Amino acid sequence: MATSPWPKAMRSCATWPTPMPRRPTVAWGASSTGHDWCSTNFSKNYADIWYPVAGFGPAPSDQNAANAAATENLNKFAAQFLAKGKFIGDSDTLSIADYKCATLFWYLDHKTVKAKTGFELPPRIKTYVQDFLAACPSKAFLDAGSGFMDSKA
Repeated sequence: MATSPWPKAMRSCATWPTPMPRRPTVAWGASSTGHDWCSTNFSKNYADIWYPVAGFGPAPSDQNAANAAATENLNKFAAQFLAKGKFIGDSDTLSIADYKCATLFWYLDHKTVKAKTGFELPPRIKTYVQDFLAACPSKAFLDAGSGFMDSKA
């Protein structure tokens, strides 16, 4: 019997296995293998915005261009994955992909990120994060991340 690569706290609000019609989209959104939208299409954007604020990497030479590229990519994400529903796969039910993506986007919405980089989530992604927080009973795992980000102000 295979075990989940996701910690128990993550599995408590995310549904897996996802119903069959959503599985390919959910897997593309965020798989446990690292061959997913967040790990490929978005990783450079995240590194340009969050890593410097957190102290894990240098700031890009042009922060405004990095912010614009991230916004463009997030708008593509919304069009591809969130066109007809609250969550990835055009659903109103959380999947494990939502847990990965919404968490990363939540970090980018932190006030310290905005203060240091000027970056703001596009409106649809901001709503997605808020919907995720409302639907996830185990969101307390973000408390430590919030404290960490507050310490970077």
